[in-house]
Parts: sequence; structure tokens; C-alpha cells
Amino acid sequence: MRLIRIENVTELSLNLSLNSNQQLMSISFGNLTVLESKSIMYFAKLKVIDFKNLNSPTSFNSTPDNRLEFVSFENTPSLTDVNLGRSSHLETVMFIDAPRMKPLDLSSCRLISFPVSILTLTSLEILNNMQNN
Repeated sequence: MRLIRIENVTELSLNLSLNSNQQLMSISFGNLTVLESKSIMYFAKLKVIDFKNLNSPTSFNSTPDNRLEFVSFENTPSLTDVNLGRSSHLETVMFIDAPRMKPLDLSSCRLISFPVSILTLTSLEILNNMQNN
């Protein structure tokens, strides 16, 4: 299993956990009205998480020492808090229409370039992108 795609669901309660032997590399959530529980446990090979057209969640926290390289939040009006700190493999993060974002933690990320989409976050109050050496 390399990809999980969940789309066009009215309500979903999700706790996703696989052992580290699994080949899951990408998770995509789209057109979900309610995503109640969101727990995506450590996956050794997970590189991509993509959120599109979600009325929830309000926050996203990555686990330490993950292998995420790309995270995208598109049309996520209720998203207020993102913590991608300690995502040392993260190269790209995108925000498209995330109007309520306040704190954003990108500490220890290995971003290829400054994510220009951050400039569209008009409600952003705290940006932590300090490198912890």
C-alpha cells in the first residue's frame, strides 16, 4: 500500500496507525465535512500529506522524526494551528486559503525555499522557523 486517498465523505473519525514495515508513502484527504479524530502515527516511509477542502481539523501536529517531505493545506478554513517542528526532512509546505492560521512552527525543517504561500496567511501571529542546532 503506497497511497491512501479519502474523499467526499461527510463525517470521518480516523485514527491511522500502521507498523513501520508498511509502504505507505502518501495520504490525501479531500472534501471532508468533519474529520473528528486525527491521529496519524509514525510511518517510516510516509512522505506526503495533502489536505483539500476540509471544514476541520483546526490543528495539525506532526510527530518527531517523521519522514515528511511535502505537506499541503488547501481550502482549510478552520485550520488555526500547525506544528511541523522537528520535521527535519520537510522540503515543501503549502497553504492555500487557510484564513485563520495563527501559530506556525517550522523549526528544524529543511525547506528548499521559503514557502511564499505563508505570505497569504493574513491572520498569522507567530512563525517559528528557527533552526535548532
